[in-house]
Amino acid sequence: MRKFEYLLLLSLLTLTLASCASLDASLELHEDGSGTRTVLVLVDETAYNLALTTGGDPLALIAAEAGQRGATVEPYAEYARRGLRLTQSFDRLGDIPALPPLDDVRASRQSDLLGSHYAITITVDTAQLVTATQGMPGVPANDLKLTYHMTLPGRIRAHNADTIAENTLTWTLDPAAGDMRTLVATSEVPRDLTVPYLGVVIVLGVLGLALVGGLALASARRRRRTDRASGVLSGCLGLAMLIALLGCLMLTLLTSYLALEGRIL
Repeated sequence: MRKFEYLLLLSLLTLTLASCASLDASLELHEDGSGTRTVLVLVDETAYNLALTTGGDPLALIAAEAGQRGATVEPYAEYARRGLRLTQSFDRLGDIPALPPLDDVRASRQSDLLGSHYAITITVDTAQLVTATQGMPGVPANDLKLTYHMTLPGRIRAHNADTIAENTLTWTLDPAAGDMRTLVATSEVPRDLTVPYLGVVIVLGVLGLALVGGLALASARRRRRTDRASGVLSGCLGLAMLIALLGCLMLTLLTSYLALEGRIL
C-alpha cells in the first residue's frame, strides 16, 4: 500500500503544476471497529488536460496502482472538474490505511460497563507538500486544497474539528502552513442500561412501598396511644414519606439524564 500512497501524493503535485487540485480524505468508522477510508482526488478539467500535454496521465497512474492494491477505484466528475474516488475497507482499527508521508492514523477502542469509547488521532504533515513543491516554479502550496472528514459511531465527546454535523467532523487544512496538524476526535456508544435500570427502580419502589406501608400500619395500630413510642413512630413515618418523595424526584431526574445520554430507551 505504501507505494500507492506515495504515488498519490506525487500525482497530486503533478496536477498542481497545471492549476488547483484538491484532496478530500474521509474516514468512516463503525461500532465493530471496521470501516472505510475514502480519498477523493479532483482537478480542474482544463488543468488536467494541460497536465496530459506535459507528461503522463497522473489519474490513470493512481487508478492502476490503487486497483492492484485492492482499493475500489471509481471515476468522479462534477462541474468543470474530474478525478477519482478511491475506497479502502478495513476490518479492525489497526488496519486503518494511512497516506504516508502526508498523514498517520492512530485509533483505539475501549469498552466498560457504560459502553464503548473510540479515540482517533490523525497527524497530518503539510510540510511534505511544501517540501515536494520546492523548486517547482509557479506551484504555490496553497494551490492544493486539503480537507479531512471523520465519521464516528455513537455520540461525539471531544474533538478539535473546524465544523461538526451530527457524527461527521470536518477539518480544512492549509498546505501553505507547512506544519504538523493533529486531528483528534473521541466518541462513545453507550451501553443500553434500560433493563438493569428498570430492575433497580422496581426493587427500590417495592422496598419504599413496603417501608411506608409498614410504618403506616404500625401507626394505625397505635393511633389511640399517646405515649412516646407512638410519637416516635409517627415521626418515622413522616420521615419515610419525605425520603420517598425525594427519591422519586431523584429517580425522575436520573431517568431524564440517562435518556438524554442514550443509555436507556
